[in-house]
Amino acid sequence: MSYAQPFPLAQSVQNSGQTTFAPDLAVRLICRDCQEYPPNIVEEFRDGDLVCGSCGLVLSDRIIDTRSEWREFTSTHSDETTHAHCRVGQVQDRLGVGLEHLATTISVDSGSSISQDLRRVARQAENLSPSERRVRQAFRDIDDMCARIQLPNTVLDITKQLYWRIDQENIRPSRLRSRAQYEATLGACFFIACRQARVPRTFIEICQVTSVDKQDIGRAYRELEQKFNLRSGSTVGYDEESGAYEGGPQDLLVRYCNYLGLPQSVVSVSTDVVVKLRELETPTSRSPPTIAGGAIFFASHLLGHPRNFQQIGKVAGMKGVSMAVLYKTLYDLKDKLVSDALIRDGTAKLDRLPLPTTR
Repeated sequence: MSYAQPFPLAQSVQNSGQTTFAPDLAVRLICRDCQEYPPNIVEEFRDGDLVCGSCGLVLSDRIIDTRSEWREFTSTHSDETTHAHCRVGQVQDRLGVGLEHLATTISVDSGSSISQDLRRVARQAENLSPSERRVRQAFRDIDDMCARIQLPNTVLDITKQLYWRIDQENIRPSRLRSRAQYEATLGACFFIACRQARVPRTFIEICQVTSVDKQDIGRAYRELEQKFNLRSGSTVGYDEESGAYEGGPQDLLVRYCNYLGLPQSVVSVSTDVVVKLRELETPTSRSPPTIAGGAIFFASHLLGHPRNFQQIGKVAGMKGVSMAVLYKTLYDLKDKLVSDALIRDGTAKLDRLPLPTTR
């Protein structure tokens, strides 16, 4: 029985006319003697049997114990918290790649050639193919980049899975030989993983942990988007010319406001401003980070928690001039963007808004 391949190629998805086989969860194992429903099936892992709990009929044998393995089986160590310190073996590889095992690292000694000989012998003893060595090194770089940008483990796993699929399908083989293109590919994998894990990051933020610019990451992302048919999923909307992140500005408001130390009320008003701006169908070619920054500037002054363009631009990675141009549009539409309830209860005051300027 086969399972759905993560990150399938776009061509295979279009050409596959048959449904992928998967376990039928509607099938139930019922004792043929008592035929009790719902079935009372007991797993006897010690004997490796599957037994009916009502009549005692052995339905299956030689089943595999999927529970954790322990070193100690005495009665004095029956507590689960004690067993947690006695586990056997390493943590199961969640990706199934088989490369996340212990390894030996030998430091480089410039004084002699002994360390180089030891490193060469250690590589030969690992008995890994060139592809496995590339993936292992990529996984180490992904771990380092993920720690620097402070991303959760979910993003880490998705990024590794995507890069493993890139190596499997031999995508961008000639470009991965270049260090710049290699880092651009890792950056694109991070961008896709962040979108799928619902913790989106902009290209500018990803560029801070790589040595390439956002145009290179954008081109790599565009190629992966087409190869893996990601256009209709959670990774849509990228402006190739500007390298802009085309997710919703609402995804960025909470994080930007947290960095600026703004209260939740500013987040709520900024979200309302962005939504009403979209409802008014106001034409704007600004990127979502710029829209989020302009909305935060508008809402922070409106509620009496002002932040200037320099502070917001440092968090959003944008220039203050682009946000100032957008703020002029928001200022002209302030009567339509601000709720009447906020003005009546005194929470928001329009006279707090500074006059727009593009300088």
